[in-house]
Amino acid sequence: MISQPSVRDRARGYLWIAVAIAEFAIAAWGVLAIVDPEILGAGFETHTGESWRLFSVREAAAASFMTIAFRLIGALSVVAGVLLVSVAVTGFRNSERWAWWTLLIGNTMAFGAPMIYDRAVGFIGIFEALEYVALLVVYLALAAQRRSQSGLASSSEDRAPFDARTPA
Repeated sequence: MISQPSVRDRARGYLWIAVAIAEFAIAAWGVLAIVDPEILGAGFETHTGESWRLFSVREAAAASFMTIAFRLIGALSVVAGVLLVSVAVTGFRNSERWAWWTLLIGNTMAFGAPMIYDRAVGFIGIFEALEYVALLVVYLALAAQRRSQSGLASSSEDRAPFDARTPA
């Protein structure tokens, strides 16, 4: 007899979407940093107490170098986001163990590094707060999938029936 999946089981089947959205946000932020690297200027201003505009006029070469570095950070975010989206859509969606570990480590690094930067420069705005929310969503999705997988592994339906005639 084939049983219908419960609402909880169907919801677990869509965990990959929540994770993919968080990963897409990493890539989208990276595109924004490439297009407008001065968005990282808020951290500079908070950390130094100096206006980015005034600094870029006074120290044009240093500001130019920092803008290149900001764009590089954006490009690396795009790469990380695209790779993590692909892992969420493929391996995590299919409940593959390697994908779970890849997303755990990848998201910890992809969200953790900007969080450390934000704390170091002393700037936490709405986008920075959303990093914490996105990472929490990913961790909850990973935990829910892990729980789902461990529940399936210990299910009596998945084990061979006990036969007292054969030695253990």
